Amino acid sequence: MNAIERTLDELAGTSADTLYERALALRLGNGTRVNFRAAHRFFQLAALMGRLAARYQLAQMHLRGEGRPKDRLRAALWMVLAVGRDDPREARSLQQMLDDMSRSEQKEAFRLAGEFEQAEQAFRTALAGRDPAAMVAIGERLADGRCVDRDPEMASEWYRRALVFRYPPAQTRLGVAYLRGEGVERHVDEGRRLLRLAAGRDHADAQHYLGESLSEQIASRAEGVKLLERAAAQGHPLAQIRLGELYKDGEIFFASVPGSRRETAPHLVRAREYFEQAAAQGMVDARFELGQMHAQGLGTRQDFEQAARCYLDAARRGHAKAQFNLGFLYAHGQGVEQDDGRAYQWYRISERSGHALAARNAALVQRKLSDKEREMADCRVDSFVAGG
Repeated sequence: MNAIERTLDELAGTSADTLYERALALRLGNGTRVNFRAAHRFFQLAALMGRLAARYQLAQMHLRGEGRPKDRLRAALWMVLAVGRDDPREARSLQQMLDDMSRSEQKEAFRLAGEFEQAEQAFRTALAGRDPAAMVAIGERLADGRCVDRDPEMASEWYRRALVFRYPPAQTRLGVAYLRGEGVERHVDEGRRLLRLAAGRDHADAQHYLGESLSEQIASRAEGVKLLERAAAQGHPLAQIRLGELYKDGEIFFASVPGSRRETAPHLVRAREYFEQAAAQGMVDARFELGQMHAQGLGTRQDFEQAARCYLDAARRGHAKAQFNLGFLYAHGQGVEQDDGRAYQWYRISERSGHALAARNAALVQRKLSDKEREMADCRVDSFVAGG
């Protein structure tokens, strides 16, 4: 039995105060060696059990980078949750943190704090050991870092405990963990075995993840595509995107009609249809891919105006490549009126989003702008990045 198994086994008979004191000793080295990782885990468990002082300690660990990189957003999250004690010290500390954060960071901290109650409820229900949905719910939050700090090892243990109920979401989440080596040692065969169990019960997530894994290898690609199509038929947007990508590369993976034009080639039309299905569900990557299809005339007639609309929608939602492509369209007047100021703006926004080529293009366009035009464009960039 590993340490996480023992910890979860003991939780039902352990108080939040006991967990807090154990964590504090590990953090400060009182009677034991300092172990920030273990301290963090026990503080988080105590925090989920309602110990407000544990939340304050988590905030301090994030501020100081103890066991993890410094993270002022996470520090603010835990401090927001800690000030419930109406302690002036916590209130002052929180205000100091917020003063040093951007408006978007402040909003994110309060949004995460607002979701914490759901994590608490899932945790309390999971502790009773009779609800696999709650076990998966708290596992997902620990795996993804939603309103709690990431702990993939503990997340995987919650999924494992839910397996006794033959619960497809638990099989799926643990299967994916094995495929990726997140919280468990990577084991592709075991991951696929678990995913097959869930996929056999028509679980769309399992079909998608297993199909995606199998489609990466030529020998198993046909089986993978069939699984993806089953998931897509159930409306799974990620499966729809993956199928769109595979059909878009149809010259390699699928038979195409000899001599067919790019705008009418059956595999490209199929790709566009899958991207449209995923985009209709709000998937930003699918919206970007639709822009690519329209810009290049793949599976549809070439239409830069439609491409610009797709890119703009994705760009507003933070898609770096869509931001870059929108800058290109403005620079060259394709689908939009030529506007160097707007081109510079979107290149700069794309640069801030991490696109490797955006800085060079922004510098080239900047040479065409007056100082006033550049200042106005920079103001629009700052407003966009700040969430305004």
